[in-house]
Amino acid sequence: MKIYLAGPITGSSYTEATGWREEATEKLRRRGLVGFSPLRGKKYLAEFRENIPGGGPALKQELSTPAAIVMRDFYDVQSSEAVLFYLLGAERVSIGTMMEMAWAFDYKKPAVLVMEPRGNIHEHWFVRQMCGIHAETLDEGIALLCHLVLP
Repeated sequence: MKIYLAGPITGSSYTEATGWREEATEKLRRRGLVGFSPLRGKKYLAEFRENIPGGGPALKQELSTPAAIVMRDFYDVQSSEAVLFYLLGAERVSIGTMMEMAWAFDYKKPAVLVMEPRGNIHEHWFVRQMCGIHAETLDEGIALLCHLVLP
């Protein structure tokens, strides 16, 4: 069962963007689920130790063109059984993640939001409403997500 791992990339370091996803992927794997990262096949982004740029000319990689990013992320949300949104500690609004949230909502995908109870830059009632289940830690979010999709 495929779980899409949505969260900020642009403006994050490679370690920030991949760290929580690697942890989530391993924890989901132990429960028989497959974590799908939008960073798969993009090891070249590791050169951005502090600030991954948005897609386009700065990256010069086919998987990082604006069209490729949107196409694959849309497909991933659409083809996943559920989505885990991780926004803890976000310092700038992630427009891409907000688009993914709207797609998940539109496709009626079960979604869990991991975010501080208050003070996050993404704090908005649309965000809270589109993800009906909220958690304050990655472990709590994964546990709740598993209750949604596993028997």
